[in-house]
Amino acid sequence: MTEELNVGDASFLGAQDGVPERDLMKALTPVLTKHPDVERAYLARVMYTGLETESVALCLVAAVNDAVVEEVSQVFASMFNPESALDMIFVNRAQEQSLAKVCTPFYTAQFRN
Repeated sequence: MTEELNVGDASFLGAQDGVPERDLMKALTPVLTKHPDVERAYLARVMYTGLETESVALCLVAAVNDAVVEEVSQVFASMFNPESALDMIFVNRAQEQSLAKVCTPFYTAQFRN
């Protein structure tokens, strides 16, 4: 199940990295590859304006895409507690500039001719 929340601005704190995260990124790569509108993906620690705790978010450089959200959610639920949630942020160019200062994309599309 996915739920859309409007949480305001996000500050990007850095990459979320560890063994489970690397497994998740590896599992998500084939999903992202199927969607040519996904240019890059980051797994980042974020802080939302007005909240006091860090979150982990999959940050996508792409147009908002319900199919991507659903497929990513399915992969995440199969690997972690299905009651847990993975935040997903579709970032614009300005947000990506801030994000790229503290995090490296784990996925970059290979453009085809």
